[in-house]
Amino acid sequence: MLIRHRPKLMKVQEALVFHESAREGSNHGVSLGISKGHVAQIIPGIEGKLVEAQAQLDEQTIKSGSFYLPCNSTTERASNKRKHLDFLQTWSFDNLEEPCIIAGDFSMSNSALGLLLKRYNTGYSVFDFSGSIESFFGNGDKTWSCIDHIIVNEAAKGLFSNARVNRGYNISDHWQILGSVFSSRKQAHKNMTNLEDTSNMEADEIAATFVETSKKNAVDLTLYKASNRKPKRFYLTQSILKEIRAKDLASAEWNKATESMNPSKKVKKLYLAFSKKSKEVKELIQTFNCNRWAKFLDKGAKIVAIQNGRDHKSGDIMGNSRNPDRWIEVLGIKKDNPLDINQDISWDEVRMILMSLVRHKAPDGDGLEVGWYKILFNDYGVYCPESPMAKALLNIFQTIWKNGKIPKV
Repeated sequence: MLIRHRPKLMKVQEALVFHESAREGSNHGVSLGISKGHVAQIIPGIEGKLVEAQAQLDEQTIKSGSFYLPCNSTTERASNKRKHLDFLQTWSFDNLEEPCIIAGDFSMSNSALGLLLKRYNTGYSVFDFSGSIESFFGNGDKTWSCIDHIIVNEAAKGLFSNARVNRGYNISDHWQILGSVFSSRKQAHKNMTNLEDTSNMEADEIAATFVETSKKNAVDLTLYKASNRKPKRFYLTQSILKEIRAKDLASAEWNKATESMNPSKKVKKLYLAFSKKSKEVKELIQTFNCNRWAKFLDKGAKIVAIQNGRDHKSGDIMGNSRNPDRWIEVLGIKKDNPLDINQDISWDEVRMILMSLVRHKAPDGDGLEVGWYKILFNDYGVYCPESPMAKALLNIFQTIWKNGKIPKV
């Protein structure tokens, strides 16, 4: 059964904003707001997750829709293909140049949906903001049971050419304003203004609030361009990539020579060239990463790799990464004393902590759970640590907390 609610329409400074009410009590459903300068999507039922994308929209009216298709098995997913196509037909406009954006749950993977749209020549294609949709919207079991699809026609695809996505942004940080304009649900244990309440607001107040918030979000969210490329290659400079290609060529020559089983001086020369190039590339990347980290930290703080033994540690340095007591142990925090980190912290410990943050994304979207942050900063007096690595670690946490971005390690 196809459930679709009639959208509400509101005029905001000559920009059309559509409000789609979500299906209450379910992760299925989507609220989609579209204006001439911004596209915002709030996913009800999935706490603390907001995707906001900036796009340059033209003067045309943008049509949007939300839907819910119940689907609990592979058989049902197959039988729903016809329903999907029937639904798309309702959005097939006479003028295909008119932009159309549809968000919802098709209960199938992006690749399967893309093939379906292409096979029946619908004029739509799947738009993937993040390059790994199910890891952002998904519930971990890969059943595709949550909102994770955005499909667009060719006219709308150009609107997202400069799209930026913020993974797991915590809506509660701006709940008052965003709630008054977009949301009809409770998020992050805070009472949000119902969508119907906007009718009691003055038109000028709504317009000013929406425009002000849009500008603020564009700066504060530190949105970044999504990419399917591997992170390490994505951040490396062209000069280092050139050296990596040279190393790969040296490796190919070495493998070719060894295959011939020719123990000549040429083989030894090729091996030495390969070893030298590998070492040079490794040093280049280490230097590059060090410089990049220095730029990431506040006030130009430098990371000093302090070598110390890890015989007292085993496995993941975080242990249970959601256990605040482990953070107290790693960072040397005394419950009865203010936070005064003077002991050395190795680069390996810092790296493992950040890797753990990436693996266990916290609900607040900035990768640092509220409880951890309170233990690290709010519930203790923070003194300036003497250890260079401890200073770097505090700077890292403070920067993550501010911009919601965990740096690559």
